[in-house]
Amino acid sequence: MNFREFINECRRPFPAEVVLSRVQVTTATSALVVYYIDARHVSERLNQLVPGHWSDTYQTVAVGDQHGIQCSLFATVDDHTARVSDIGTKQANDDMGGLKAMYSDAFKRAAVKFGIGVSLYAQPTTWVPEEKGGVKYLKKNKAGKPAYLTDEAQVALGDKYKKWLEDEGVNKFGAVAKID
Repeated sequence: MNFREFINECRRPFPAEVVLSRVQVTTATSALVVYYIDARHVSERLNQLVPGHWSDTYQTVAVGDQHGIQCSLFATVDDHTARVSDIGTKQANDDMGGLKAMYSDAFKRAAVKFGIGVSLYAQPTTWVPEEKGGVKYLKKNKAGKPAYLTDEAQVALGDKYKKWLEDEGVNKFGAVAKID
């Protein structure tokens, strides 16, 4: 495999079964939703494409008056090693302290620079109402603000992602990659 083929394979979209969605921003009655994948699927994609020929390193970095984690991701393809880096930061809605999430965020953000998960950023902007047609789509946090997606919303968003794959995703990013 040459480097161009590696990048093309990295860009292939993930199957709907492994794509998740979460609330990014809220208003009083709706939420902006984003799609994402688990970091384990990024690792698996690299293991499928360049088994034993990728690695990652991490370091703490300053991000304004906060701190973040920088991931440097290395992949060797056709005797050429490429390095990409990006920073993961604490999410505003993270009540768990955020360290594990920062590592995962940094890893996934760096991997996007190889093309892994880039198709998720091509999704149309999706706002979800708190309720529609008697079906609740958002759960509220302790402060009473919409903050989490209901199971019904997850199903509807999964269906929306599948339709996007059929209508546009495969044409823009290639066939859906298999997950072992």
